[in-house]
Amino acid sequence: MSLRCGIGIPILLLALAGCGGGGQKLIKDASLVEMAAPVARAFDDRIEVAIDAVIVRNGAGAWATDADWDEYLVSVRSLLGEPLQVKELAVFDALGTRRPALADRDALIEASRDVEARYGQSGQLVKTKGYGWQIAAGGAVAGLGVATAVGIAYTGAAVMGGAATAGATGAAMIFPPVLVIVGGVMMGSGIVRSMNNASVAEELQRRRTPLPITIGAREARRLDLFFPLTPLPRGLEVVYADAQGDHVVHADTSAALAAAHMPVQPEKPGPDMDALIHEESPRFPKDAVRAGIDSGVVTARLVVDAAGHPRRVELVEVSHPGVFDEEAIRVLWRYRYAMSHKPERIVDARVEFAR
Repeated sequence: MSLRCGIGIPILLLALAGCGGGGQKLIKDASLVEMAAPVARAFDDRIEVAIDAVIVRNGAGAWATDADWDEYLVSVRSLLGEPLQVKELAVFDALGTRRPALADRDALIEASRDVEARYGQSGQLVKTKGYGWQIAAGGAVAGLGVATAVGIAYTGAAVMGGAATAGATGAAMIFPPVLVIVGGVMMGSGIVRSMNNASVAEELQRRRTPLPITIGAREARRLDLFFPLTPLPRGLEVVYADAQGDHVVHADTSAALAAAHMPVQPEKPGPDMDALIHEESPRFPKDAVRAGIDSGVVTARLVVDAAGHPRRVELVEVSHPGVFDEEAIRVLWRYRYAMSHKPERIVDARVEFAR
């Protein structure tokens, strides 16, 4: 086998690194999360905590596709005439396991896999279609405080390998500066995915609030924190300190977030439910061109409000995961449907890509 390389070896390593684990891309023109009444509150005589919003995978406010984490926007207010220090925040999953906020994309992915594995091993939760979970028939999770029929799930499609799989034939391996060719098949999508993941990791660092953080006397601060994907979380714990020592306050989320990760369920369409009155043609992604892809299809389910605006986007199937996701989500958020008397409805949508 002949081997010619220049600066290509590092790029091959980058491509191979990009093939492992999940993959995300930044969403251009990401929608803003709407914050009305807090999701949950907790307080004592020193501190007040409010969960303003929870951004779940491919939900409203998501800024990355297929995120392997939950993002909590939490307001903290000191009720004292002196500063206090917020030291740590953690969520408790459906089994009561404490899941602290994490600062690293890879750590979040690993912890999310641990949540899924422990749910599966518990005997109290049963995995359903896709990423779905529900409480085992006739069983209950101790202390959950939610009906046993409630289903929980990671929303959105799972991300498969982004790079093309090379065949066994092809003796020459050429490592050019941009693409890796193995047996005549381009592996550029693996490199692109690594770059996308790096951009997402950088944005996560930019957004997250480093802990510990000092809150001034009677001051309010909003914290942006990232936790593993945690369906049906029981609560949020805030550990803080003042001049008297450490304290803990706990916000119960078992009811408020019971449906936060539930998959979008299809509804029988009615005359006013699937009337698409505005759609935008997708741009063909440059990543697809580089990877030699000529077409693609993305199917999705949308939660649409009474005014016809999408409130949530869930990707159901992606012909080339990691390639068309971002543009499909961007376009789907711009869909507009006929007004309806229903406050929310579920509609199926499809985005087709062609060069």
